[in-house]
Amino acid sequence: MDRALKKHYYESAGIPWYLVVDHIALTIDLFELVGTTYEKRSMTHGGEILHLTEPVLVDLDLAALLPD
Repeated sequence: MDRALKKHYYESAGIPWYLVVDHIALTIDLFELVGTTYEKRSMTHGGEILHLTEPVLVDLDLAALLPD
């Protein structure tokens, strides 16, 4: 749902950044809207920290986002 339908709606709405947290694969995918479609900017794996500088300055720890 997040990678198809929601992604399409977000692209249509012009939302500039999109994160997908996959609790099964233990990844965070970061997408940026380029023109009218998203391009993947990074993939963060479990145990790694995603360091964002846009659209906000934040460090995301996948382990902290998911239940034990």
